[in-house]
Amino acid sequence: MKAVILESYVMEPGDLDWSGVKALVPDTVSYVRTAYEEIAPRIGDADLVLLNKCRIDENILAQCPNLKWVGIIATGTDNLDLEACRRHGVAVANVPGYSTYSVAQMTFSLLLAICQCAQRYDRAVKAGYWQLGIPAEYGLLPQVELLGKTFGIYGYGSIGRQTARIAKAFGMEVLVCTRTVRPEYAADGVEFVDFDTLLARSDVLSLHCPATPATRGLINAGALAKAKPGMILLNTARGALVDEEAVADALQSGQLAYDELDEAIFDHFSEEDFSRALLQMLNAAAELEQPEEKPPAAESTPDPDAGKHAFEVFCDCVELDEQLVAYLIDILKCGDKAAFYKLSQVTTQLDLDPREFLYWLAHREDYGTDDERACAAIMDACFARLYEEKQGELLGALLSGDQKTFELFRTEAPELRHLPAATYEWYSKNYLDRDYPLRFILMCNGVEFPDKPEEDK
Repeated sequence: MKAVILESYVMEPGDLDWSGVKALVPDTVSYVRTAYEEIAPRIGDADLVLLNKCRIDENILAQCPNLKWVGIIATGTDNLDLEACRRHGVAVANVPGYSTYSVAQMTFSLLLAICQCAQRYDRAVKAGYWQLGIPAEYGLLPQVELLGKTFGIYGYGSIGRQTARIAKAFGMEVLVCTRTVRPEYAADGVEFVDFDTLLARSDVLSLHCPATPATRGLINAGALAKAKPGMILLNTARGALVDEEAVADALQSGQLAYDELDEAIFDHFSEEDFSRALLQMLNAAAELEQPEEKPPAAESTPDPDAGKHAFEVFCDCVELDEQLVAYLIDILKCGDKAAFYKLSQVTTQLDLDPREFLYWLAHREDYGTDDERACAAIMDACFARLYEEKQGELLGALLSGDQKTFELFRTEAPELRHLPAATYEWYSKNYLDRDYPLRFILMCNGVEFPDKPEEDK
């Protein structure tokens, strides 16, 4: 007798001891992974085969006449042509009783992620919403309390039953639709209903059935039309149970609740409330992490956190002398080291290289707090829009620090509408007194910022 293991990778070391199989069948060959075109050659004249995802169909069986038994290291058998196996006299065995508690646990981990908005709150914190006081403006993200809600289960095997127990522990009413109602189910405290009733009454519908000809496409447009509006759909079974296009349409229409896209944190803001540019900036701010260590500076550059930075002094020049700023832009565009040195001596008494200056200017947020970075992202997006709209006078007034202009603009601008009034204090002390406006002006004038500082040659 000969045996072949086609997919040993599905069992991590320690999960399964293959020694028992090899003791029973000494002539056992094992492969880590097997592509479809390799299945028949590797089975060859073997009597037994163990697999997980590999497909066994009429084509494979016709090439393996000695095959008598297929063992699938999983519960589902949808990758096997069972009718073809019967015709060829090949017995099939699966593992119906594994991962019962793990899958039930996963079901509720998904449900709690939706109902508690955990991911969205995480992104809101990272984007600086709490530091900016925005929650007070738009309210908290919606929470769903499970107590008293109706939890529907389609399929009532071991996983479905364990999921029902957890649902009841949350204080939920449990409805079940299953092919066979067994006497022992009477003690479970659940209500058995038909599929249409399950759809109509369930606040949450969880699928726990195999993919068979009868269940493929179970959740389709017709079924979703009968569902309770705003129902939450959970599928920890097989993808084939769900018509993905129909589900996408139902999410778009609101018939199904909770699209878990990353952008869902912004669900409560309309398109007119937030520009596309602002969304991009806030998403970028949410992804930023404080660097483990600061970028190395050239020897001639002081510690960026020590004293007043050269570019902060240059930023002061924006307000004092427009001609000086224009001169600075010309110097940086051409990279004139001698001219930049003379200018730095006048303003800062520091020996700086122009490329080195631009590098530190471009990486100023590396030294800021999450609060600073989130606010700066919002201001940058706002100024970028004004620049694209050629609103130069308004942009100039904002960059000059005029409080009345800022307060009026804050109430009208989509980007700033939800910010608290106290934002001007941060704006004047942290944005205008740093390098952000200067960096913006330089970028608008075509000055390029290097990825790393360059030493004098």
